[in-house]
Amino acid sequence: MLNYPLVGCNHGYDGTKEKTKTLYTLSENEILYVISSICILYEPDSKQQRFYTKHNNPITCVTIHRYNSFVASSETILSKDRPYASVHIWDYMKLETIAELRKEQFGSDISLLSFSPKSDDNFILIVSRDRPKIVLFIDWKRNEIIYSITTKSDKILSALFVFNTNEWIACISQQYLLFYRINWNSKPLKIVVQRESEVRNIYTGAVACDNSGEQLIVGDKVGSIHVWCLIDNEPKLAGVKESILEVIIIHIFFSVLTNLSEDISLN
Repeated sequence: MLNYPLVGCNHGYDGTKEKTKTLYTLSENEILYVISSICILYEPDSKQQRFYTKHNNPITCVTIHRYNSFVASSETILSKDRPYASVHIWDYMKLETIAELRKEQFGSDISLLSFSPKSDDNFILIVSRDRPKIVLFIDWKRNEIIYSITTKSDKILSALFVFNTNEWIACISQQYLLFYRINWNSKPLKIVVQRESEVRNIYTGAVACDNSGEQLIVGDKVGSIHVWCLIDNEPKLAGVKESILEVIIIHIFFSVLTNLSEDISLN
């Protein structure tokens, strides 16, 4: 028998669970985090909590819409009665479920979710843990898979709409950073541009967009961040912020070298 948190009690944040350790900030000065099958919305000033409790099984993934008060949260399967994972689309202001998605292509577990940044469409990206190299494009209002991409990587670490548009998506694996441009006017839909980063690196999957949504920030294994933006409708590397640790080590190295040179000169 599963032990679920009691609603009505105060639930603290648990950062030990890899799948649900992320904190999400909402527009109403609330913080969203997950404990088992419950999404908890915490308001720090009033120290009040609200709860979204429509999931029956542990939550594996969450994403927040950039402009609308929508949350997408997925739950795993623990029963043969429901053989596929499901995704809830819900309104965090009203704590009401808008849609529930369940597809064979979702498999038993969902690892990645990403809303389109546009306020007037209904697209969301989904990656199943069972099919880690396939990105599904879902129209969540129609509960329909409208497109899919099979990437060259064995496992996608991050997949998201980028550059504040639904035309470009980025897929990040340990070795590859890939950009795809979608032609939404073509029937059927198709990829019109595919770009691979020329920067060879080991990526961690750490990724974010700036407040405007127009810049993509990607982290690598040594702690550096790579900033990408759209220039002349092409993804371009705008800059790299070196690892702070590396900068400190280099600074110490040159300081020691300088002091050593001075000592040699004095002697």
